Amino acid sequence: MELFTLISLSAAFALSLYYFILKAKKNGYSTRTWSFGITAIILIPFGAAWAATSFGEGEPMAAYMGILIFSGLGLIFGLLAYNSLARSKDHPDRSAQSDGQSSTAKLGVTIALIMLISVAAILLPLALGLKRTAGMLGNKASVTELVAEKVLSDEALPLIIKKTLAYETLYGKYPETLKERMMQSMLSGVAPGEMVRLLDPVIPATERLAILDEAANSISSWLTSEETYPQMTLGPGLYFSRLGNDPEFLVRWIYKNFTLPPMRDTVVAKFNAGEFSDNFDHYMGTPPDSIKEMLIAPAALALQKQLAAVEVPAAINLADQLQQQVTAEEITARKSSIKRVLLVFGWAWLLPVLLLVAASVIIVTTKRPLFKWLAIMLLCLGVVGSLMISPLRDMDGTVYTLVETASGQAPAPALAILFYTMPVLLAHVGELLVPLVNGLLIVGLILLAVAYKQYIHGGFETLKQKFAHGKHEKIEAANKA
Repeated sequence: MELFTLISLSAAFALSLYYFILKAKKNGYSTRTWSFGITAIILIPFGAAWAATSFGEGEPMAAYMGILIFSGLGLIFGLLAYNSLARSKDHPDRSAQSDGQSSTAKLGVTIALIMLISVAAILLPLALGLKRTAGMLGNKASVTELVAEKVLSDEALPLIIKKTLAYETLYGKYPETLKERMMQSMLSGVAPGEMVRLLDPVIPATERLAILDEAANSISSWLTSEETYPQMTLGPGLYFSRLGNDPEFLVRWIYKNFTLPPMRDTVVAKFNAGEFSDNFDHYMGTPPDSIKEMLIAPAALALQKQLAAVEVPAAINLADQLQQQVTAEEITARKSSIKRVLLVFGWAWLLPVLLLVAASVIIVTTKRPLFKWLAIMLLCLGVVGSLMISPLRDMDGTVYTLVETASGQAPAPALAILFYTMPVLLAHVGELLVPLVNGLLIVGLILLAVAYKQYIHGGFETLKQKFAHGKHEKIEAANKA
C-alpha cells in the first residue's frame, strides 16, 4: 500500500508539472507565477510522500511534521502563485507584453528543469545506496557471510570482545564495584589468540556458525510467515557445562592472562601450611612462583564448586522470552515496519528516476538543445553525486560518526558489531556508486564538449591565429633588425 502511494504521488507530481508548464507556455505566466507554481508542485507531493513513509515506519509525529512543513509551505506557495496569476490577468496591457511573457515562460521552464534535475541528483545516490544496502541485508546468505566473517570467526570474535569492552568504558555504565572494574580491565588486556584458546573448547567456531545459520533461518521465516515471534532455541546449559569440564585449564589460563594483584602474605602463609580455601576469590591474586603450581588443583576445585552453584537453564526458547517482554501487537508492528523499510529502500530509486524522466520529457517537448541539457543533467548528477558519496571516501571518519551517533541508543556489543560490519556495507555501496558517479561526470563532459564544439573550435582557432600573428610579428621585427 505504501509503495502504491509513493508511485501515485510521483505520477501525480510528474503530470502536474507537465500540465502546469503547458498551461504556463500557452498563457504566458510571469516569472513570479512560474517560481511559486513550480515550488508548490514540488513541495506538496514531497510532504505527502514524507508522511506516507513516516506513517509506514510507525512515526506519526514525523508524518504530521512533514505535512505541516513541506505540504503546508507548498500550499502557501500555491496560493501565492494563484494570487500572482490573478493579478496578471487583470493587467490592462496584457496583449502588449506577449514577447516578455514568452521569455518569462522560457525562464520558468529553465527553473523547473534545474529544480527537477537538482532534486533528482540529490536523491539518486541516496536511493541507490539504500537499494544496495537493502539488497545485501535482505539476502540471508549475504548477511550470514558478513556476520560469520566479521563477528563470529576466530579472527573477528576476540576483536569484537575487545571493542565491546572499550565501548562499555566509553559509553556504558561505569562499573559499581572494584571487582567489576578489575575484570573489565583484565579482559581488555587478553591477547586475541588467548581468547580463542578459551572460547574454542566451550563453543568452537563451527558451532557458532551453526547458531548463526539457525538464527538467520529463524528471522527469515519470521519475516516471511505469519509467525508472531521468531522460533529459535538456544542451549546455554551445554556451553556452561563445558566451561567447567576442565577447571585446571581455566585456572592456568587465568594466571597466564590476567594481571592480578599480588596475593596477600596471610593467604600465602595459609597455602604454604596446606590450608586451602573453597572460595575461588582467595585464589584471585598473583601467587609466588614457588607455590603457583601447587595451587592449581585446589583452585580448580574451588572454581568447579563455584560454577556448580550457578543455575543456567539447559535451553532457552526465544519465542517464550520475547513473549514475556514484548506484546504480540508490538512485535507484529515491528515486523511490519522492518518489511516496509526494506521495501521502501528497495524501490526508493523510482522517485529520482521519475524526476529525471519528467525533466527529459520537458526537454524534448519544449525543443531544448538536447546535447546541452543532457550534458547539464549528467554533470549535475555526477557533481552532486560526488559530494553525496564523499563519506565513502573517508571510511574511518564515517564509521566513527555512526558509532558516536548510535552510542546513546545501542549497547556496547551492538556498537562493536557496527564498527566492524559497517565498512563492508559502505564498501558494497561504494562499488556501485563510485564508478557510476565517475561515469556520469565523464559522459557529461563529453556531451558538453559536443554541445559546445563550435565555441571550443572557435576558441582554438582564435588562439591559433593569435599565436601565428605573434610569431609573424617576431619574424618581421627580426627582419627589420
